[in-house]
Amino acid sequence: MSLNKKKALYGLKQAPRAWYEQLSKFILEKGFTRGKVDTTLFIKTKMHDILLVQIYVDDIIFGSTNDSLCK
Repeated sequence: MSLNKKKALYGLKQAPRAWYEQLSKFILEKGFTRGKVDTTLFIKTKMHDILLVQIYVDDIIFGSTNDSLCK
């Protein structure tokens, strides 16, 4: 990780943005798609089930049509 990125992660002004960028990159790499209207909503479908991940400030909210997907 570059020095500038470390500063952004732990600095006061850019920390939330850098945290969100890292987290969203990780989620997208796991096969989720970003919501078209709400870009903090990530969606993954598996068979007939849906897993939703909502990022809200510093919270992550999971919802699914199948409990095992949230684990």
